[in-house]
Amino acid sequence: MVAVWRLKRSDRHWTLKVALPSGRCLLFTEGTQPPEPIVQSQGPLAILWVGIGLCCFYIALVWLNTLLGFFLTPLFIIPATWLMDLVQKRNKPDKGTS
Repeated sequence: MVAVWRLKRSDRHWTLKVALPSGRCLLFTEGTQPPEPIVQSQGPLAILWVGIGLCCFYIALVWLNTLLGFFLTPLFIIPATWLMDLVQKRNKPDKGTS
């Protein structure tokens, strides 16, 4: 998303105008202080904290997908074997009749 920022100071108020690519404009007016930056810059501790959080998330995701494979596979294999047994019984000719 590309935006054009214009920051003006008139009297005692700050005005922030954001022009969006869709042609719309956002207008923010606040008190005597200039507006806070939209993107906060954090230090290296925050970056490490986010990295640890993402690692834990992906480890949990892999673990959950592994468990789903172990527990859901028999739910499909066992009924499939029952169905295969029924099909084999229907196709096999009876030995008692000639």
